[in-house]
Amino acid sequence: MVRYLRNEDVAKLITMPEVIEALRNLYVEIGQGISVGTPRTDVHHPLSSRPSDLEESESFIGRAHYLKTMVGGFVGGGLVAIRLSSDLVRFSIQEGYLRREKEPQAPGKWFGMVALFSLENGELKGIVQDGAIQRMRVGATSALGDDYLARQDSTKVGILGSGGQARAHLIALSHLRTLERARVWSPNKEHRETFANEMEQEIGVRVSAAASPDEAASDCDILMTATNSRQPFVNPEWLLPGMHVSTLHRDEVPDEGYDRIDRLILHTNFKEITVSSSSLPTFEGTVLQDHPVHSSLDWSKYPTLADLSVKRATGRENPEELTGFINNLGQGSQFAAVGSTILRKAEELDLGFKIDSELLWQNMHS
Repeated sequence: MVRYLRNEDVAKLITMPEVIEALRNLYVEIGQGISVGTPRTDVHHPLSSRPSDLEESESFIGRAHYLKTMVGGFVGGGLVAIRLSSDLVRFSIQEGYLRREKEPQAPGKWFGMVALFSLENGELKGIVQDGAIQRMRVGATSALGDDYLARQDSTKVGILGSGGQARAHLIALSHLRTLERARVWSPNKEHRETFANEMEQEIGVRVSAAASPDEAASDCDILMTATNSRQPFVNPEWLLPGMHVSTLHRDEVPDEGYDRIDRLILHTNFKEITVSSSSLPTFEGTVLQDHPVHSSLDWSKYPTLADLSVKRATGRENPEELTGFINNLGQGSQFAAVGSTILRKAEELDLGFKIDSELLWQNMHS
């Protein structure tokens, strides 16, 4: 039987500490060369549908369809995963910066799934909607990087961004550091105030809405970015000795900012394989693929989270270091690791829909 699990099921089956622990084990295996995966593959096409009334505003730049896949295994959990997402994306200018946002395919509906295959016999064991697992694995990954690099006495957090990823990042970090306060800023005043109120209740820490990004970034031990920006917006002058900077996208900080960082760690040295239609919309002469802004940094030279996990690289060495972690690219192995815990508990509790495996077998090989 193949078990089909919705986001609601995932929320019942796994906690953030369990996600952190599953990923902690995974990065040891990746560092040892036991568990492997491929770079993410992005295929970008223009949308053939006509623009809506909203897209006639001056801020609108263009739309596209992204089909993304990532593949990887977790030997410790006995699974290999493929994550597949089909996204409609919109580019616009907000607060003077290029932003990329995902549109629903139907009101309140998006498509993303993870297929989990057994490393014992190759059988498809589960299909999981990817919304909940995606947010939790990204937040937990950043928190692991932060755990190696942020000062142990870090208590004050600045957050730039107030969406689902920002929430997951703050929740994950709260399990690894004893926080005293957090300040959040995002362009939408209502969103950041709602975030502050809800997260204060969620993590039991004082969370306030900042009136500006400068205010959010000031007097903090950890500066977190979790935005839809596809242009650098972090002022390098915000990055001070002793601080730790945690970014969701490599686009959020300019090269001059990264150059200030004494110890910079990447999630992975992989770079996505991008295949983009020449008919995609453009912005200032650049095709609007997922990461349109060029960086001059050599990403291959930096150590990774897996290197830290097996001690090929070292974390923070003194309180005055300015450290940084870039959660630059997802890996399919993350879904295999987190999926192994989810699937095991789903089988124990008999949760989810069951699909007869016979419907999926074929009587010839490709």
